[in-house]
Amino acid sequence: MKVEFLGNAPVALFKVKKDDKIISEKHYIFKAQYKTGAELLAFQTKFDHAWVRKEELADFIKNKDYLECLNSFILDF
Repeated sequence: MKVEFLGNAPVALFKVKKDDKIISEKHYIFKAQYKTGAELLAFQTKFDHAWVRKEELADFIKNKDYLECLNSFILDF
């Protein structure tokens, strides 16, 4: 899959919490623009993916803090 990253810095950082304590796992989130290649994912069964709209994210992301983090920078069209 080909994407174009929109900058060098992450747009968000999500720190995973367990029992209100931050653990060492961090998710750096970068903005990127899709170019081509998603059709190749259909032939590779090791990748699990879904293309969803912003309003559909809550159906896929169950962690409320992570969902809030994603919604803070995803644009509405």
